[in-house]
Amino acid sequence: MRYISAALQEVLESRRRRPAYKIYAWDPLVTTISQVVSAPGNHHSSLPEPLDLTPYASEITWSDKQLGFTIVDPQNLFHPDTGEYRNYLRDAAIIRLVEGDEVLPEADWLVTFTGQIHGQVGWKKTRRTGEIASKVTAFGRAETQAFKRRKITSQEYTVGTDLGIALFDICETFMGLTKAENRIPFTLGRQFKHKVNQLAQVSPWHGISSLLEVVCYVPFFDGEGKLSYVNKSLQRPPAKVLEDYVSFVEYEVPERSQDAVNKVKVTFLDAQLERVDSPYQQLGTAQVTTGFFSMHERLECWWSEDHKQRASGTGMKVIKSVNSGILPVGSEEYAEVDEFHGVIEVEISVWVPILATVMIAEYLAAAFIFDYTFGATSVGGGVGA
Repeated sequence: MRYISAALQEVLESRRRRPAYKIYAWDPLVTTISQVVSAPGNHHSSLPEPLDLTPYASEITWSDKQLGFTIVDPQNLFHPDTGEYRNYLRDAAIIRLVEGDEVLPEADWLVTFTGQIHGQVGWKKTRRTGEIASKVTAFGRAETQAFKRRKITSQEYTVGTDLGIALFDICETFMGLTKAENRIPFTLGRQFKHKVNQLAQVSPWHGISSLLEVVCYVPFFDGEGKLSYVNKSLQRPPAKVLEDYVSFVEYEVPERSQDAVNKVKVTFLDAQLERVDSPYQQLGTAQVTTGFFSMHERLECWWSEDHKQRASGTGMKVIKSVNSGILPVGSEEYAEVDEFHGVIEVEISVWVPILATVMIAEYLAAAFIFDYTFGATSVGGGVGA
């Protein structure tokens, strides 16, 4: 829930409004989005004064994911090469939307969007007037690709560690968020149950989502650009109660023509390390290299680098066999040693090194055969005049 001041709440309930908004921009070469989000206000002394884009902006649309508006620039102030304000629309520029009412001071307004520009803004210039127009799109912090596509591995946590500690470590180490940018409680009231716990090969956003899923929370970045959460528990108290249906004009219940489907999601082994049936999947890949005189090759295959992951009922799928050529030259076999690893053995037939030895002997014998050269004479003739 966003905090609404008493003055703004009174204006909203009076229904006599004069809606107003402002769009602010910060130069990314001077400040960072972390500093803007952590500051108490848009005009705080810790921040450089932002540029007000409101006089140049029109056709504004926004959601929690992105903010779009059109810039009309008759004086070429935002020209990407020569404009005085070009850095305020460059890559990684910080954009903020503030909404309120004209009868209230800006301190009572709400920050409804905080994001950044990704890449180069496109331009359209008219030859007759020299006017520049541009469609600007700023993306929310949740759309940062480094949060969702980069794979990370966290540090190890012992049994009894609160999930909130792991969450804050991910936010600080891999997402670069400070405590001032985080509105999620530091302790979630749930602890790790295993002796050693670690998040491996997941994105930072997937990691914090999985940790918050345990307590029925869903993460999101609010309008101020701070990491917050939504409580999805059906046992939570109501966030707001509308008395006597005063604020209701009408309500509609949508049709649901399909039955609800319940599901059980098994994420990993429980604290008692019980077995969990899973679909057939790839645990790893292996490549065995052999030669003519290598009669036997043996390769151990572990299911994880730390030799701790368990699996049973494993098998081997041969992608390219030693018998893929014209003649069968050997065999390959796989055997499961225990729950942690298996072994691949490659046997080469006896006739293969014999054949290679015979071929080498033939090359050596051919080297001792003398080369005979027969001389030839050429007869030339000429015609004189």
